[in-house]
Amino acid sequence: MPDKRRWRAAAPMAAEDEVLLLQSRALAEEEAAKRKGEMLTRFLKDKLAKEQRSSTLNLQKLRTQWRAVLREAKAKDLHRDIEILSQTFARVMDCKDSVIEVSWRGGGRGQRQGPPVTPLILRSPWSRTWRRRGSSTPGPCAATCTTSTGCCSSSAAA
Repeated sequence: MPDKRRWRAAAPMAAEDEVLLLQSRALAEEEAAKRKGEMLTRFLKDKLAKEQRSSTLNLQKLRTQWRAVLREAKAKDLHRDIEILSQTFARVMDCKDSVIEVSWRGGGRGQRQGPPVTPLILRSPWSRTWRRRGSSTPGPCAATCTTSTGCCSSSAAA
């Protein structure tokens, strides 16, 4: 049979050695706790920095999307306003065209009552240029036309 050895209890230590051993263990535990605390602090600081970066990025994305939504809503409002204004403009132009036509024809009455009405087309600023050049047909381009007959008549002939 193999020789069994008994473990003997460690030799009794001197009181000074015990105090040194306890001090060294306490110091080791203290250093381990300090390292653990530093590591935890570093981890939390890194996590906080990462969270701040991601929150800044997400806030920027949110603002960009919100601006896009507001821009789209504003565009719809502007398109609606443009449609209303174009309809109003068309109505006003139809009204003015009918007034011009009635005054050009003389109103269709046998006798006029009141002061003579100068057609609106003859009172406009470009009509003076049209009359000065002697163009046969009035047109808004008569003021800028360089031909002797005017743009409206030259484009009709061409």
